[in-house]
Amino acid sequence: MIAKMSKAKIFILEEDYSKVLKELQKNEIIMLDEKYLNVTGNTTLEDDYLLRTSKMIKILENYAVKKGFFEYDSITYESFANDSDDFVNKLKLLEDKYENMNLININIKEKIQKLKELMPFANLQIPTQEFSLTTYVDVCTGYINQKVMDEFLIELNKNDFIEYQLLSNSELGNAFVFVFEKKNRALVNNFLNNYSFKEIKLESFEQKLEDVIAIIDSDIKTLSAQVHFLEKELSEKSTYLHDLKILYDQMLNSKIRKTLGYDKTETSIYFEGWIKKTDEKRLDDIISKSTKVHTIEFKEPTKEDKVPTVTNNNKIVKNFESITNMYSVPNYYEVDPNPMMSAWYWVFFGMMMGDFGYGLLMVILCGLFLKLKKPKGGLKQLLSIFYYSGFSTMIAGILFGSFFGAEFDLLGIIGKVFNKEWTSIVVNPMNSPMPVLIFSIVIGAIHIMCGLGIKTLQGIRTKNIPLICSGLTWIFMLLGIGSFLVINKILAIVLIAIGILLLFYSTTAEKKGLAKLPAAFGGIYGATSYLSDLLSYSRLLALSLSSGVIAFTMNMLAAMLQGNAFGFVMSLLVYFVGHIFNFVMGMLSAYVHTGRLQYIEFFNKFFEGGGYEFKPLSIELKYLNNIEIDN
Repeated sequence: MIAKMSKAKIFILEEDYSKVLKELQKNEIIMLDEKYLNVTGNTTLEDDYLLRTSKMIKILENYAVKKGFFEYDSITYESFANDSDDFVNKLKLLEDKYENMNLININIKEKIQKLKELMPFANLQIPTQEFSLTTYVDVCTGYINQKVMDEFLIELNKNDFIEYQLLSNSELGNAFVFVFEKKNRALVNNFLNNYSFKEIKLESFEQKLEDVIAIIDSDIKTLSAQVHFLEKELSEKSTYLHDLKILYDQMLNSKIRKTLGYDKTETSIYFEGWIKKTDEKRLDDIISKSTKVHTIEFKEPTKEDKVPTVTNNNKIVKNFESITNMYSVPNYYEVDPNPMMSAWYWVFFGMMMGDFGYGLLMVILCGLFLKLKKPKGGLKQLLSIFYYSGFSTMIAGILFGSFFGAEFDLLGIIGKVFNKEWTSIVVNPMNSPMPVLIFSIVIGAIHIMCGLGIKTLQGIRTKNIPLICSGLTWIFMLLGIGSFLVINKILAIVLIAIGILLLFYSTTAEKKGLAKLPAAFGGIYGATSYLSDLLSYSRLLALSLSSGVIAFTMNMLAAMLQGNAFGFVMSLLVYFVGHIFNFVMGMLSAYVHTGRLQYIEFFNKFFEGGGYEFKPLSIELKYLNNIEIDN
């Protein structure tokens, strides 16, 4: 049911504001008014730490032992609320080591690039420094493309104004050193340019290049050892990863608090928000933990207030609320549809899947994932829906006599132990589709009447007589039609007559004079929509048939392959792929079509929607899985 709400106005001293917010965030009790949300605050410090911590977490994850898929990171609130100075110091230590490693790596890359430039000229027998000391002779070094080498060497050997030495072959071409008189520089340039000569200006060294290369190579090895040492240290410090994740989530929640605003009086500050009415005493106790100087005013919601919706449902129904919320969140003033909707969703899902094996698989897979991985939010709700619907699928599978598409008689198996002829198969949709179709229509009528019952209840709550009559109209009509078919025709006529009178009143109550007549006919014409609604429930048969037929077909194909050893192996593949495909598609289809029956055939009978969820100020987590709060 939808919980009663109160609007709380909290007065405190400004110096206690941060402590109070922290306590409220911990206890997740109040949803602040919109005007206090996303107020510009000075979050420079938090933004800086969030950026730096996120970067270092990604880096450190490369050195840490890979986290197991089902590993669950949970800490106590006391640990989470501790001062962050120790975590900040660890962050700075890691940043220094990583920055130092980066600088060394940059130095290594520069030296490797220098090696690449010098290696082709390693055979040069004079120091490059001497190139600039000659008075009459000039020296140049560079590359000639391999494609023109033959022609180049022929022409080069014909000239007496240039001496050369071929030093090496490299990916850039053939490395040469050329010696010539300075007065012939223009002549040499013209000759070399004809062969696309690429000149390389070598850095000036006192030693021979082979000695310089040896020194650079030694430096690279030394620097690489330093990098290896720093990487080893980062690997050893990967135990800090957990602390960095705590730091990130601490800063994230500190930023959230700093973006919340308040109003001022002459002596204090105040802010407003929504709480459950049953939490009024608890709110006072929570604030008392942070300050003794405070006042709280509670107000009942008015019609002008847009009140958030929070429900008091058990944990099973809570998970099914996501189905309703995808359509629309119930508004504060209407009847909560979730308890009844969740029960019908559970039944319809089971009928559509209708296989004991698939239901068992849903229970095991979703149950283990929920138990070991402990997902949150929408994923948790979705998997919980599949988990609970797995049981209704198993029940339907027993009644339909299906286990992965094979015939399955649970009571028959048990009966053999006691020499009894028992059977748990009520009907097989593939062998007897008509009884299933009739049952689908009947259960659909009951489903619709439940929706109309909620509409009637809503009318009673609001003292709206036409709304009450509108709800009862089709309840009597549908009961009359049912009585006509299976019980008593006189009773049927009476029920239908009552329904017609109620229909006339509900459609004409607000009309005057001759306007009542077309309104009444319009109401009668609405009967056609109920006919189409009832026919929509034939999808219960259609989905159960499609799932059963595909499973049966896969079993038959696999059996046809089992003629030899190779065929047996292939049949296992058909079994596996076929049933996995049918299982996934069956769940998807049941999820969608069961939702459709709620949205179109059920909700449109009574549901107004247009509400918004109660989302209290709470601790948000990106890296940690859970904060254990001891109240």
